[in-house]
Amino acid sequence: MGRELTEQDKSLVSEMLNRANAAMSEIEDCSQEQLDRLAQAMGWYAGTETTFTRLTQMGVDESGIDDREGAPVNVSKSTEYCAMPCASQVQESSQLMKQRVL
Repeated sequence: MGRELTEQDKSLVSEMLNRANAAMSEIEDCSQEQLDRLAQAMGWYAGTETTFTRLTQMGVDESGIDDREGAPVNVSKSTEYCAMPCASQVQESSQLMKQRVL
């Protein structure tokens, strides 16, 4: 059975929900095309090696699972097979997004 939630845990969840609701209200009037572009931009941003490493290390810090140096390698190895079929599409989308942003 899981542990009891502390007041700090409850406060963190409340803060996260408030931030999520604020983010949703920011994009609630966006068109599907705008949302698609936003999703592509987030994927491109998270797909860079520097950001990917930072995000995996944050996950290690928050969860206490794995180690900071090994986590990015372990995650990239575990997703490599799944990502292989669409790697060229992702690369093509990334290049198009860079062109649009720049």
